[in-house]
Amino acid sequence: MNIAFISDHFYPGIGEVESHLLSLASEFVKLGHNVIVITRKYNSIYNGCIKMNGFLVYYLDLPIMINDVTWPMLFSGYLFYSKIFTKHKIELVHGQQSTSTMCIEGIFHANNMEIKTVLTDHSILEFDKPEILLLSFVSRIVFYSLDRIICVSKPGMENTQIRLKKEIDKFNIISNGIDFRIFYPHSLKGNIKSKFIDQNDKMIKILVCTRFKFRKGIDLLIKAIPLICANKTLKLIY
Repeated sequence: MNIAFISDHFYPGIGEVESHLLSLASEFVKLGHNVIVITRKYNSIYNGCIKMNGFLVYYLDLPIMINDVTWPMLFSGYLFYSKIFTKHKIELVHGQQSTSTMCIEGIFHANNMEIKTVLTDHSILEFDKPEILLLSFVSRIVFYSLDRIICVSKPGMENTQIRLKKEIDKFNIISNGIDFRIFYPHSLKGNIKSKFIDQNDKMIKILVCTRFKFRKGIDLLIKAIPLICANKTLKLIY
């Protein structure tokens, strides 16, 4: 299958969406699919077309609006999106993050070209901010013809469903997670437990890695901390 991933957030940027998209594109290549990624220019090095991990990345020279998100191009973006989709005979457009302008516009133009579309949404957004209300209104129109929506958690799915007002059968939950084993040297992977864990230590340690923002679930963590710390066999590290 010929697949195009689209988002404002990609390598060399650092974050959940960036690392997720890089890994996802690489794995689809290993499965035998033809993959391209369409994102924004980052600097003079990551500009234009670059081959990476077996797939082609289009770093488009688009103006930045705020928080590494590009200015909306409206209908003028159809010129380069349609050209890229046609050139690579794209059969599926997979947008990452509903707050990404490129994701929204890429899916919009793909739907108009009758290309199958999928959205993966990563964040939980507030409902009481004017910019989120406007984004939700625009997203309901643009994402009306989405074929599938993937969320990384059940609360995330509920949040996205309320904002987009989409049918529940359009959603799938694929939980995000990190395989910690890939961060150890190869010589230690076979015997991690005996080398790093004291068998006499009965304390269960919980490590929290997150940005302290509402859309990352910090409000849930604040409520969970007292419950976790009440158990004397648990130790929370964040």
